[in-house]
Amino acid sequence: IGRVIILVTANTRDVAYRWVAHKKENQMYRILETLKKEFTYAQPQPTLKTFIPEAQKVSIVADYREKGSEVMKELIELGISLRLEKLVYADYLCSAQCAIEFKTVEDFVLSIIDGRMIEQLKEIKKNFTKPLVIVQGEQNIYTIRKVHPNAIRGMLASITVGFGIPILQTKNAKETASMLAIIAKREQDTGRD
Repeated sequence: IGRVIILVTANTRDVAYRWVAHKKENQMYRILETLKKEFTYAQPQPTLKTFIPEAQKVSIVADYREKGSEVMKELIELGISLRLEKLVYADYLCSAQCAIEFKTVEDFVLSIIDGRMIEQLKEIKKNFTKPLVIVQGEQNIYTIRKVHPNAIRGMLASITVGFGIPILQTKNAKETASMLAIIAKREQDTGRD
């Protein structure tokens, strides 16, 4: 605890400033005392999630291998109800009919090279009526892994025309999570025509 000493010269403006400051200080203490008496600590404000019944929440089933991904974190931020399971045919399920195979740009090209993509697409098409592929990333897909551009174009044509599976591209995890949330909401909205 310290002490402040202010020197004031008699019969100068300093006297007026001192009394004005003293009056303002007293007023401040009175206001603080009033606030202490009247103010009650507010309870934390409920969020919108509190008012949404559990039955109305949008839910997505994710493959347990996606557990640490940025997409999962973004889905949680969006208030999506997530359930982790071992999924055999897809990375995300938005409904019983809608399954999503998620790939980063690098993984997409690598799965073309090692042949995984064709097998994954066959299984997802066979088991779901609304399959979808999401490719995340802003890299140029034709410059990754020195794969000939026609090989990638051929795979893209095979996915969309041959298998009839739409491909969506997103820039980052936040955009991917938003897309998944919107798809799940549309799929789970039973009142939609």
